[in-house]
Amino acid sequence: MMTSCFPFAQYESARTLGKGKGSIGVTGLGYLLYDPSSNLPNGKDYKPYGTAELAGGYGLTERSDIRLMMNTYGFTYLDFKHMLVGDKESTFALASGLGVDANPFLILAQNPDPYFKINLPLFMSWHKSDKYFFVLPKLSYSLIFKSSHISKNTFVGMSFGGGFFLNNIEIYAGTGPTLHTSTFRADNQLSLLWQTGIGARYYIR
Repeated sequence: MMTSCFPFAQYESARTLGKGKGSIGVTGLGYLLYDPSSNLPNGKDYKPYGTAELAGGYGLTERSDIRLMMNTYGFTYLDFKHMLVGDKESTFALASGLGVDANPFLILAQNPDPYFKINLPLFMSWHKSDKYFFVLPKLSYSLIFKSSHISKNTFVGMSFGGGFFLNNIEIYAGTGPTLHTSTFRADNQLSLLWQTGIGARYYIR
């Protein structure tokens, strides 16, 4: 499960960068995985994890961004965001997203089975002056290519948090759960990954 459900820190507002503008940021993240069916290496039903993540973004248009993220486990995420409602001055903003993540270095990670995951986030944010609060529900679908079969998994996640700006620097933090489809199995097994993180971005205007 850890291979396919490892989430990224999409702790951000629904606003976009603006055409030709960019950002670079780093985030520190902590996770707590609870999964009684996965035979975790510590012999318990839960295990803590931690990682750091580097991300860079670029504004394709005034309302559309593309971003590349990579963490210290080698997981890589290519993300597209398009602002549907609001602008850089509005109190509320809404954006849709589409992301694809995989790990080209899985031979060095816990699980050598190759995989990729499609992510459908929905960005919502409320702004006041240089501060904002965000809520980000996300639906993800992964394929894990094992030697004898393909494992298909669905994940439902939610992140919430906020941030503030100091000139061209943004400080942000967020938290939230990701539920694995085993939550809805007949045996009522629960798989839960709770993520919390804090980070900073520098905006290239």
